[in-house]
Amino acid sequence: MWLMSNLSLFLGLMAAIAAIAAGRAFWGTRTIRKDAQQDYTYKHSRGMIDHRLSEDGYKRAYMRFYGPRKYIFMAMAFASVALFTVPMLGLIRATLIKIWEMGGRSDDIQPDLLVFNLLMMVSLLSFWALIFFICARFYYNRAPVSLRDEMLKEMD
Repeated sequence: MWLMSNLSLFLGLMAAIAAIAAGRAFWGTRTIRKDAQQDYTYKHSRGMIDHRLSEDGYKRAYMRFYGPRKYIFMAMAFASVALFTVPMLGLIRATLIKIWEMGGRSDDIQPDLLVFNLLMMVSLLSFWALIFFICARFYYNRAPVSLRDEMLKEMD
């Protein structure tokens, strides 16, 4: 199987994608901090911001609303795939061997045959899908509603 024979290449690719996403998140954070300062200065000079909201509070609210969340969660998902694939492969293999032994050591599913490797691949793909599902779930559950709501949280 291509994935099993080139696992280090695949994990390197996942780590590279995670690093690129983390870099984009870092760069986006720097840019948004400057935008927050300019936006606060503009809105404060025209009286468009509640006087109870401090400059730091506005910047925090602005960062939560406009921050590069997608790149942060992408980096977390791809880094998790890169970090947990090898241990998970070992766990999947040990589990499938234990199931094979408990089932009477059938010749149809013995280790290193096509069916066994297919079961490993499907299990690994399911694990990756679970990682991406969890990251997507956190991404959407923690999404800010509006900048106004974020500013109201800062004033409380």
